[in-house]
Amino acid sequence: MNCKAIIGNVFCSIEGEGRHVGRPTLFIHVADGQFKRDAEYVFEMVDPHIHECLVLDTCEGIYMDWRGFALKVFERLWDVGPELILETRGETDLTPFFSHRHLMIYINYTEGWTKRENLKCLRPHDQIKFLFYDWDEYLQVLEQAADVRNVTRCPIYLMPRGIEGEVRREVFSHFLENRIRRSARYNGLRMMLIEHEEVGIL
Repeated sequence: MNCKAIIGNVFCSIEGEGRHVGRPTLFIHVADGQFKRDAEYVFEMVDPHIHECLVLDTCEGIYMDWRGFALKVFERLWDVGPELILETRGETDLTPFFSHRHLMIYINYTEGWTKRENLKCLRPHDQIKFLFYDWDEYLQVLEQAADVRNVTRCPIYLMPRGIEGEVRREVFSHFLENRIRRSARYNGLRMMLIEHEEVGIL
């Protein structure tokens, strides 16, 4: 596995997702730029006195093998301090990462890319996210999430993006209606709301 990767966006923010909102987090985006870097490039940027979390986001690296690079980064930082998170579409074998119990794995589920074998191996502290941008996508990912729920042990979140006004209200109303009815098919699914750096979960 290659121990170098193309690094694009690198930034620190408190606008994370889930329970990391409000915590100073260093985001490293893989395969979103033009120049290959080795793991030392990441080590130099991590300040354990500032960064409480490190997110290595490989979602745009679906055409490259970033696993060697990611493993080297995580192995070097196990005892440094920041909480380590791997964000991926789950398009490649993640077996080398599941043995590291302190590493959190976030899978951005993508139909046709995410491997079912990875979903089966996810642990209770990992997470699957289904992003949607309109009403039709919401209905689609709701069914996909319900199917995935049967093969994994970790939390599953539906996350709206850029949806406002009446459509937003319809989405939340529809989701809550299914939760209130406690439909067996949708039991256990959650909706994550991010408003002005505050997180709510339906």
